[in-house]
Amino acid sequence: MHKFDANGSWSRRGFLGLAGGFGAISMLPGIARATGAPKRLVVVRADGGWDVTFCMDPRLSSSGVDGPDAVASGEEIASYGGLPIMANAVERPNMDAFFAAHAAETIVINGISVGSIVHEECRLRIATGSRSSTSADMACLSAVAHGSSETLPYLDLTGGGRVGPHAAMAGSLGRNNQILGLLDRTLELPAPDGATFPRYTPQGGQRTALDEYLDVRRGRFTDRLGARAATARVDTLGAAMDRQRALMDSTLLQQGLSFGQAGSLSSQCELAATLMAQDFCHSASVDSGQGWDTHDDITEQHGLFDNLFVGLNSLVDALQVEGIWNDTIVVVISEMTRTPKLNADRGKDHWPNTSALVFGGGLDGGRVLGGTTSSTLDALPVHLESGQVDESRDTLITYGRFAAGVLHAAGVDTGVFLPDEEVLHGIVDG
Repeated sequence: MHKFDANGSWSRRGFLGLAGGFGAISMLPGIARATGAPKRLVVVRADGGWDVTFCMDPRLSSSGVDGPDAVASGEEIASYGGLPIMANAVERPNMDAFFAAHAAETIVINGISVGSIVHEECRLRIATGSRSSTSADMACLSAVAHGSSETLPYLDLTGGGRVGPHAAMAGSLGRNNQILGLLDRTLELPAPDGATFPRYTPQGGQRTALDEYLDVRRGRFTDRLGARAATARVDTLGAAMDRQRALMDSTLLQQGLSFGQAGSLSSQCELAATLMAQDFCHSASVDSGQGWDTHDDITEQHGLFDNLFVGLNSLVDALQVEGIWNDTIVVVISEMTRTPKLNADRGKDHWPNTSALVFGGGLDGGRVLGGTTSSTLDALPVHLESGQVDESRDTLITYGRFAAGVLHAAGVDTGVFLPDEEVLHGIVDG
C-alpha cells in the first residue's frame, strides 16, 4: 500500500486509491489556507457557447429577445423552488426533471461578463478567472489547495482542463481515454512506421531497477543544485514521479474505460464520483461532449440542454450514492451565450456574457445571482456580497470575480490564487 505524505512524497504505508479511508495530513508548503470547510469541486464544461434563454436566463420573445418560443412551442417560464427557468417538458424533459428535484440546492448565476467573443479566450477566462494562458482552472486550484494527499489531486477526464504550473498535481484521461496507452502495457498501439508500442515493457526486477536509478538521479540533482528554488523544482518532479508510480500500480482507471472511445457525460460523471469517494482525486473536470456553437440552427440547443441534464442528473445520483453529495460543489459553465436575436440562418452568434449553475455542497439554493438587461442580455451590476442586482453600483460579475467566488465557496483562500480579484461572496455568504 502506498500513500503521499505532507510533502507530496510517496510512502510505503498505504495507497489511498485502493483503500477506503485516508488519514488527515498537512498541506504542501505554500498552499492556500482554507477559508471554510473544504469542498470537492467538479467542473462541467459545455464548450461552444450555450443559449441561456433556453434555461437559466429565460426570455420569451415578447421581451424583444428571440427566445426559445421563437422556434418551438410549449415554452414557458416556470418557477422551480424559486428559480425561474425556461421550461419545455417535451423538448427538454431531463432539464425539467433536474430543477424539479434539485432547485433547492442549485444557484443560478446570470450576467457573467467574459469580455470577449472568441471561443478559446472566453474558455480560458471562465475556467480560470484569468487572462493568462499559464493559469490553472478552478478545479485544479481546488485540488492544489486541498488534495495533496490524493494520487491524482486533479483529474481531467477529457483533456480540456488547464493545470498551469501545477502539472505534478494533475492527470488527464484524454478525450478518448488515451491514458490507457500508458496504464495498460499489454495494449498494442500502432505507430506511423508500422511498429507497435510499447516496444519495451519492464519485467520483474527491471522496473524496480529503473525506479531506483531515477531516485538516485533525483538525489544527485538535489545535492548538486542546493538552492531552495532549484530544490523545490526537483521536489516537484519527484512528487510527479511518485504519483506516476502510484497510478501505474492502481487499476481504478482501467475499470470501465475503453481506449479510443470517449465516455458519455454520464459515464464521466459516475467515474469522477467514484474516484473522488475513494480519495483517488480531490476534484475533476468533465465535458458535455457536444458542440454548442449553433450559428446555423438554434433549435439544436433543445437537444444539447436535454443531453447535458441527463449527465447532470447522473452526477447528482452518483454523488449521493457515494455519500459525497454534501461535500462536493458542482459548477456548470460555458464560455459564452448567444446573441439576443436570431441571425439569417435561424441560429445565433457569439455574445460576451454567460451564465453558470452551481449546486451541491450543502449550498443554500433556490437563488439567482446577477442578471441581464431584458432586451439586450447585457450584464447588470451587482452587490458582490449578496450577488443581487444593484444598478446603483458599477461592479459586474466578471469572470475573475465569478471564479474567485467559486473557489471561496470550495474553501480555498482566493488571496493566494487570485489575489487581485474581488470575490463574489453571494454564492455562500449571501
